[in-house]
Amino acid sequence: MSPIDVGINIFQTAKSLGLELQKDFMVTNKDFRAQYFPSEILNKVYNAVDAVFTTSLGEGWGLSLTEAMATKTPVIAPKNSAIPEVCGFGKYAQLCEASNQIIIANDNGCVRQQTDISSMIECITKIGNEVHAPYIQEKVKSAYDYVTGHLSWATLGIKWRQIMKEA
Repeated sequence: MSPIDVGINIFQTAKSLGLELQKDFMVTNKDFRAQYFPSEILNKVYNAVDAVFTTSLGEGWGLSLTEAMATKTPVIAPKNSAIPEVCGFGKYAQLCEASNQIIIANDNGCVRQQTDISSMIECITKIGNEVHAPYIQEKVKSAYDYVTGHLSWATLGIKWRQIMKEA
């Protein structure tokens, strides 16, 4: 997603909240291609941040969320499309509301749900609050265990073979 997309301007929004680019948040430039990074470098990128959050309008899987969970980075994401399922329906991530429905031109007539910004702010505040640290750390640990245990190629290979035998 670009910094100015679907009617939202990340730079204006951040400015209105008193946030500074490169100090309080980052936006990748159009030439940034994470898929070219070796795993060791990508791991360092995730570990350099306090949390990963998205206002995605739709995910078929949510690879960046899964990668964040695999690096023990807290995740904040909206309750839309496949995100709740990928995030264990809140067991592995802070899920915020996504209630405003929109239709975007050239999007196959899909009805999308936008992230509720006040709900997102509540989730961000919770992650940053020391009182909630044990709760957040348990969520991060559960997410890491899920990704490294249930989503390994070995585990998925066994499940896939079982599905094929049953078919």
